[in-house]
Amino acid sequence: MAGAVGVGTGGAMFLDNDMRELMQRSQSGGADKISDISVEYGSGVNMLLLSAGGYAAGLIFEEDWLRETAMLSGSAILIAGVVSTVTKVVAGRARPYTGLGSGMWRPFSLKVDYESFPSGHVIVAFAVSGVLAERIGNPWATVGLYGLAAATAWSRMYTDHHWFSDVILAAAISVSVSRSLVQWYEGESKGESDEGIGIVPMRGGIGLILVF
Repeated sequence: MAGAVGVGTGGAMFLDNDMRELMQRSQSGGADKISDISVEYGSGVNMLLLSAGGYAAGLIFEEDWLRETAMLSGSAILIAGVVSTVTKVVAGRARPYTGLGSGMWRPFSLKVDYESFPSGHVIVAFAVSGVLAERIGNPWATVGLYGLAAATAWSRMYTDHHWFSDVILAAAISVSVSRSLVQWYEGESKGESDEGIGIVPMRGGIGLILVF
C-alpha cells in the first residue's frame, strides 16, 4: 500500500500545474459559495467537536454504535493529523498561491506558506468519511461520504491552497488510517485474533503458527 501511495502521489505531481490552471479557469461566484461550504467538512476543530458531541450522546442515550463510531472518528483525525503535521514540516512545500511553483520545497521552514504537502483539511475530511463508510457499510452512504470528502479536496485546490498531489496523498493517508483503525477495533471487540504468522515456544524449541 505504501508503494502504491508513493507511485500515485508521484504521478499526481506531473498533473499539479495542469490541475491548478484548470481550477483557475473555473472560478465563479457560484463555485466560490460551494467552496466555502465544502471546506467546513475538513475543519479539524469542527469535526473533533462533532466527534466529541457524538461520543457524549452515545454515553447519554446508551448507544454503543454511536459512541464507538465517534471515538473512532476522533482517533482517526488525530492519528492522520499527526502524520500530516510532521510531513508538512519535513517537506516544506510551497503553496500554489505563493507563485513559487510546485517544485519549491523548504524543509523545516515552519511557515504556513510552506505547509502545502499534504492537505490538512483533506486529511480530516477523508478520515471522517473513511470511518463512517466502514461503520455504516452501505454503498450509497459510502459514495455520499467520500463525495463530501472529495468536495473538500476540490475546494482546497480551487482556493489555490494546495496542489493536486497534496490532496491525493492526504486522501490516501486518511483512508488507510481510518479503514485500518475500524477493522482493527471491530476485530478486537469481537475477540478475533490477528491474521498472520506467529512464533510460539514449544517443547525443545520454537514453532511457527499460521492464524487465518
